[in-house]
Amino acid sequence: MSSCFGKCRCFCKTEDSDGKQKGKKVEKPIVILGHDHPLDHHEQKRRGSTYECSGCRQLGFGPYYSCISCNVHYHQHCGNLLRPDISSAASVVRNRSPYPTGYLVLKKKAPSRVRCCVACGDHVLGLRYKVRHDSYNPFWFLSRHLNSRAFHPLCASLPEQIQGTGQQEITLVLEKTIRGECLICSGNAGGWAYNSTCGVYSYHVGCVKQKIIQIWQQEEAPENEGKKRKVTIYLKKAMQPTPEIARWVLHQIIQALFEFLAAMVVDIILKFFVFAFV
Repeated sequence: MSSCFGKCRCFCKTEDSDGKQKGKKVEKPIVILGHDHPLDHHEQKRRGSTYECSGCRQLGFGPYYSCISCNVHYHQHCGNLLRPDISSAASVVRNRSPYPTGYLVLKKKAPSRVRCCVACGDHVLGLRYKVRHDSYNPFWFLSRHLNSRAFHPLCASLPEQIQGTGQQEITLVLEKTIRGECLICSGNAGGWAYNSTCGVYSYHVGCVKQKIIQIWQQEEAPENEGKKRKVTIYLKKAMQPTPEIARWVLHQIIQALFEFLAAMVVDIILKFFVFAFV
């Protein structure tokens, strides 16, 4: 996929009282299409707080761009897609695994009909990528019914693989379907999933996303502001998952979905249960 899906950042160095440059880098304001004022970058609204992205209309947690005058907020990724200097490159990009054929077209407005994201299954309400298949392919007509499918911008940028290092020597592969059983829904949901090559750890993208959103909505109260959210995941003991790896896997998927370091704001509690027939 085109490099526009990477973290497109502009940095500037800050100076201390002596005029010396510090090592810390600060992102410059950006200008996006359709908005008159520059948008300032922020690492996080407040630990534990949320915002709605004015581009894709999805919930946001981590780094974001905002305009105080207009009270708008954009995911870092969505804001970068709308920058004039990279918007043309991001407007049409080749598709990739697990959607190997065709390409994605960036659409700035909400679809006229109800559409659900191919990856997570949630409704598409704003800025999105629309699936288009190659008309020069002799078998394109077999896939034309897929032309109405769409992705949230962040879902379209999910990494094909997540590789663990050190104690977490595990590889997660993004695939169209779950392999085995999702450790959150036990196989009742659909959509794309991250499956480990060892066959023990599998999570639907949509299940992880909905789990985090539900926890935030339930606990977003003044007394919880700035505190870590506790996310409880129940695992089957018979599957013999390693708690440290299961926790690491969830952190990595959350980080890919929401653009923030999950370990800083999410406390994942794992509980095991024994499945028995009655």
